[in-house]
Amino acid sequence: MTKKRFFLITGSLFIISVVLSLALGNAKLDLIELWDVMTGQATPVQNFVVFELRMPRVLACLLAGASLGLSGLLLQTLTQNPLADSGTLGVNAGAGLLIAFALRYLPQGSYMSQLLPLVSVIGGLLVSWSIYQLARKQQSTLDPIKFIITGVTLSAILSTSILPVVGHVEQAKLTYMIDWLSGKIMGDNWTSLSLVAPLLLILWGLIYYRSRIFDLLTLAEESSLALGLDLRKARRDLLILTSRSL
Repeated sequence: MTKKRFFLITGSLFIISVVLSLALGNAKLDLIELWDVMTGQATPVQNFVVFELRMPRVLACLLAGASLGLSGLLLQTLTQNPLADSGTLGVNAGAGLLIAFALRYLPQGSYMSQLLPLVSVIGGLLVSWSIYQLARKQQSTLDPIKFIITGVTLSAILSTSILPVVGHVEQAKLTYMIDWLSGKIMGDNWTSLSLVAPLLLILWGLIYYRSRIFDLLTLAEESSLALGLDLRKARRDLLILTSRSL
């Protein structure tokens, strides 16, 4: 399959999935009704369903999916392993554990939906930094195999540590915590999107800006050093961008 045909097929599937996401639900809309909504000729109820309920959720899913994909790509570049991702390397578990502590010990309120993304980023950064420090060899070089093994081990430990925290919270917080840890789409409203979307777009821009440097990490360490790459700085920047893109 040529690259042009691949992008044509995936682009078509993407458009179809977005249209179906906007049209299907408890209040179903056909293509004519959806067109009326987009052209401003629909009823107030149809406008509310599409623009206030479904459109924010679709955009939230797109932003989350794209960020997770970029995060996985960066981790695969760092470890030089196509199977590496934030789940197997413990980054998700670290973020989840810190979220569990936050939900258990902080008072629940309307601010929690804005606070938890920041908490998850901090948890992911702490785990990434810990794995990097444990997997480093002398002269700041990194052993990819050791990095993966350390990440998998920490993932198992942190995932197990979440259970005692979850077991000692009240029912209201427990439901909220399970929704977060199970990957439920939350914050799918225009207020949350206006806060998160600009930050993610800035991170995507930084990743693109540093993409040529990150490409050098796919080479052997000797080759990267010969080309003048600062391995320690490049890996540090990559880990930071990975954790913040989750």
